[in-house]
Amino acid sequence: YLDNLRIDNSNLHQFRANISYISQNTFLGSGTIKEIIKFGSLTKHDEEKHLELATKKSEIFEFINNLPDKFETFIGDSGTDLSSGQKQRLLLARFFYSSSNILILDEATNLLDLRTEDTLVNNLIKEKKDKTVIVVTHGIQNLKKFDKILFVENGSLVGEGNFDYLRDQSELFNSFVEKYGE
Repeated sequence: YLDNLRIDNSNLHQFRANISYISQNTFLGSGTIKEIIKFGSLTKHDEEKHLELATKKSEIFEFINNLPDKFETFIGDSGTDLSSGQKQRLLLARFFYSSSNILILDEATNLLDLRTEDTLVNNLIKEKKDKTVIVVTHGIQNLKKFDKILFVENGSLVGEGNFDYLRDQSELFNSFVEKYGE
């Protein structure tokens, strides 16, 4: 079950179509920036306005706007001319552009500077009102902002709750926070 919807073989394809997954190992494909952001989206809306909004939320708009061909700039060979952080932000723009209800970030902000990561997480939290956001991270900086933390150690769930609850209840979580910094 997810959001009171039973997930079974009859709706598995529809369920998977509502998931955006972004990992630390980014794969963009090739095409224009617009095509890369729109890839897989079934969303129908004012394309130009929505592209601008999505790229602003993912902190990549200024970079794109300074390119000679802007959203029509061709990105080849999986973005070899882009930094890892720029690739991650393009994939986050894809999420903001799409109508996905579930976002899984697997160390997807680990290559961003702390200010950009903080801004992106704040934008995700604003965006997630009716969405499920799952964040896999070793970063402590933004954990306090999430409603629920599932703390996993060696493949086992060892704690569950918000940041303050885990700090009060789990010595293992406290060790993690001390190791990776608060």
